[in-house]
Amino acid sequence: MKLTQALLVLLLPGTALASVADIAQQPSAEPPNFSAEIRPLTWGQLNIIHTTDTHSWQPGHLLEPGFSADWGDIYSFVSHLKKIGKDKGSDVLFVDSGDRHDGNGFGDATSPGGILVENLFLYQNYDILTVGNHELYKYETGVSDFLTIGKYFGEKYVVSNVDIIFNNSWVPMGNRYRRFTTDVQKLNVVAFGFLFNFRGNNPLTRVTFVEDAVKQDWFREALSFDDTDVFIVAAHIPVRFFPEMRTIVNAIRKVHPHAIIQFLGGHSHIRDFVVLDKQATALESGRFLETIGWSSVNGIDKTSDNDNVTFSRTYIDTNLHSFTSHTNTTLNEKETSGKDFFHKKEGVSISEKITKYRKDLKLDEDFGCIPRDLFLNRAPYPGHNSLYSTLEEVVLPRLLGTEVSKSRSLVHPRYIIINTGSIRFDLFKGPYTRDSGYIVSPFKNNWLYIPDVPLKYAKKILPELNKVPYILSADDVENDRVNSNSAMDSQGRITTEGLPQLNYLDMNIPQSRHMYYRSHQKPQQHSQQNSGNQVVFDTNEKYEAGQSNFQLTPGYVTYDDFGNDGDDTYHSGWRFHQIPNAIQASQNIPSEDDENLIDVVFYDFIKPFLIDALEKIGYSNYTFSYYGGASTVELLTDHVTEFWSANC
Repeated sequence: MKLTQALLVLLLPGTALASVADIAQQPSAEPPNFSAEIRPLTWGQLNIIHTTDTHSWQPGHLLEPGFSADWGDIYSFVSHLKKIGKDKGSDVLFVDSGDRHDGNGFGDATSPGGILVENLFLYQNYDILTVGNHELYKYETGVSDFLTIGKYFGEKYVVSNVDIIFNNSWVPMGNRYRRFTTDVQKLNVVAFGFLFNFRGNNPLTRVTFVEDAVKQDWFREALSFDDTDVFIVAAHIPVRFFPEMRTIVNAIRKVHPHAIIQFLGGHSHIRDFVVLDKQATALESGRFLETIGWSSVNGIDKTSDNDNVTFSRTYIDTNLHSFTSHTNTTLNEKETSGKDFFHKKEGVSISEKITKYRKDLKLDEDFGCIPRDLFLNRAPYPGHNSLYSTLEEVVLPRLLGTEVSKSRSLVHPRYIIINTGSIRFDLFKGPYTRDSGYIVSPFKNNWLYIPDVPLKYAKKILPELNKVPYILSADDVENDRVNSNSAMDSQGRITTEGLPQLNYLDMNIPQSRHMYYRSHQKPQQHSQQNSGNQVVFDTNEKYEAGQSNFQLTPGYVTYDDFGNDGDDTYHSGWRFHQIPNAIQASQNIPSEDDENLIDVVFYDFIKPFLIDALEKIGYSNYTFSYYGGASTVELLTDHVTEFWSANC
């Protein structure tokens, strides 16, 4: 849908739509549990509010009460926190670590994609922003981010290792670094904005690998200021396992051995906190605006080696109960208890704009009703509540190739393979809308196939794709042996001689990849003494019975280097399950004859993995052809319309 000029005018900061309302989250959003117990924030001299991997979720999670606050509510929340910080004599900074695009109809249903998201970012009072890999897949996305967010935020748009073609010349996508002094504590800050060693960018952008970037003149210049108190690294890099983070920290430490370093990571879609050394920590703040991260640093001393510095972190559930609890505000404008009213006029205006945009984009257009919750990794696979099982059993078999005969699609034996990472989010019981399709899978896929593969080979492909070729050991991480030239590169691909260059885990969802890497590192007990080996979110443990007399709210239970008290809301832990790298629908497969010929249909994205798997199973007589047909989301929508069409 192309946006009209009139709609674009409404994007401009300062354009109001209506008066303040008591509740500003989206009208169709479920309210949170206002009786849930909330852990208070720990405040320090320097406090950082953090977002990452927001992926167009500015409207909030309409069917998940715990994450139901929207972008306007976040504006009000940040405004209150900055004021509280000033009153306390503390600094509060707001940082984003990239991946603003792809993942929700609010961003993907527009033309060009992401235009609403980019412009809504202009309303927030960010102090540092950088880019993620999703800003670089398409040139039009990258240049739009560069011209919209980069131009508006100026020196606050920090992109240390990415260049882009603009006006026929290579230019830095953003400022290589930012140097500034905080308003309250007068701390001298140098900020960077790094992307991991990404290889999948479009050819009109250029990513300098981190190990090369830290050798460049601009980086040496950034380290040359002797009065720097704090280094802030806004990075689209996971805070565990990826060697780029350690490369950056080590480079800083060579010049500033005792400076405070606060690393703010992203990309792996998890909550995590890592202690790097006595004066350096790293925070990662989840995904999809489920989480607002909070990091605080206290004991910063300009005259010493910061021996008494302390850090704290909190993962804030994105809902109005958490927001009002942390700001000691009320949702009742007429309340006389002395509390400030939570909603800011500007925040409500943002929320109302989002409501209007969603209506204009017809994101609430209803196709049917999902009869039960269907999860990616919060339900066993295979299983009744597994979205992947539903896709295998009833959705993928609907595929009719447009580049092959109808009879070949319906009658000829075939396997249909997709990677699990192509499916991005759960389907919750309730309305299936236009927005739901974008949320489940924002990616456009093209179907290819290998015709007439003997069954004895075809049936080996999926098991091969679902092998895990290498798992990091705890020793690899603790001894810093993982680097770009040894065990594993920044994307989890194997580089050690004799090991495969492709890592099949790249086909999986980010959280599942991370769980694989953590699987050898879970200690017998969760404690700070074992902090280097803790899992990020436990798969089956809950708080001990009798620990509290209040009812726990379902949600994340995060185990990180500081223990398990980082989530602001006391949760009964969701259980997470490992899922395969790829799934497969089977049709008309003969039961016995291994010489029967099978069509192997698959997404074009996984072609390199198919080639690798075919070589490993010893099959070389293959050709690739176009298969065509509707996308997985289109097939899912057709299934909902035909079989789940009843209104909720």
